[in-house]
Amino acid sequence: VGVGVGVGVGVGVAAPSESELSIPIQDVESATAGASKKGEGDDAAVTAENVELQRQARLKRARRHVHEYTEYFLDEYKLKAFKAAFMEPVKVYERCTGGDDCRIGNAEVHACNVYAAVILSTLGMQLPLQPFLDDDSNHGRHPFLEVECKEYHKALKELAKPENLGRDSVGMKECKGFTIERAVGSTFIFNGATPRIISNAAIDPSEANRENRERLGPYLERFTSFFTPEFVLEKLFNVLTQDRPDCMQELYDGMRSAPAYAGLMDAEDEAELPDDYRYWLYDEETWQFDLHRAILFFGFAGLLRGDLRKPQPRIEVRVASLEHAAAAETTRLDALEATLRQLLGPERAAMLDRPKPAIRPIPPGHTSYSWGDGSVPKGGIPKGHTAYSWGCA
Repeated sequence: VGVGVGVGVGVGVAAPSESELSIPIQDVESATAGASKKGEGDDAAVTAENVELQRQARLKRARRHVHEYTEYFLDEYKLKAFKAAFMEPVKVYERCTGGDDCRIGNAEVHACNVYAAVILSTLGMQLPLQPFLDDDSNHGRHPFLEVECKEYHKALKELAKPENLGRDSVGMKECKGFTIERAVGSTFIFNGATPRIISNAAIDPSEANRENRERLGPYLERFTSFFTPEFVLEKLFNVLTQDRPDCMQELYDGMRSAPAYAGLMDAEDEAELPDDYRYWLYDEETWQFDLHRAILFFGFAGLLRGDLRKPQPRIEVRVASLEHAAAAETTRLDALEATLRQLLGPERAAMLDRPKPAIRPIPPGHTSYSWGDGSVPKGGIPKGHTAYSWGCA
């Protein structure tokens, strides 16, 4: 179920090991039986040990069920992300370039093979659909991100919004009612007759293929942008809360008793943690999802990538740390300036306080950027330059 890719993906599911998923009920029973043979003076210790073993067994059982339901969720979620990133943009393109239902249907059937194969080769992610690697039909193989149409790119932004994930474009007003005047052809970046050839060309590391790989980058970034914590965690939380609230509560109780998480779960305005996990992950007044707490929770459940599993300090602590670092840097610079003044002596130190000279006209051979005044030259920005390259912005 791994979704740990290297182009901006913030969240993924790490498949748990067999030892993590096993439920040591027999171990609990054997430990309980062995503990019952101890003397009566150890009854309290035996009872506490049994309770702890049973709690650990329930926690592992809850973690196993949560992992299983997360796999089901991710299969459906990956299809929705694939639909929003590739298939619906292709259908909008076909519709707005005059395509009829037959043409749109052909694009939907054949284009998915190319895009799914490219995702498999570049990101190593297997979608729930199996691409036909020898499909030689070029229907729907459009480099759609290169379309020059403002209305079309506005439609792509609407398809990428969280609330529209998985929606059909035909039912969205932003995705129809305009015409794409200039077509982009039916060759998806790499020359090749089949998805097998195209997907292999996508991972060709040669220098001659660099430009094509860079053209492919925005397509992969569009797809992987749906797998950030901001996109995934609240949807996953809602699914698990609906299907397995008992396991979610068990994980929350286990997290509260974990020493590594106890201090990080507290908030300044809370006297004590709520008993119900839902009221800890959602603000009771605004009913806003707390992403930082969700990262802690799903990290404890083992559902996040390794670099996100480590509990992070609360936002208040991080802001305070940055403010402290900024103040320390300011103090260091002030001390450095005082030392510099001592080394220079009174006369040379006075040079540090002199006002800067007024900006002079731009000499021949300079641009406004290289001379530093940031103004537009007479006659405007030369042809071929932007305001940035000419130094005005």
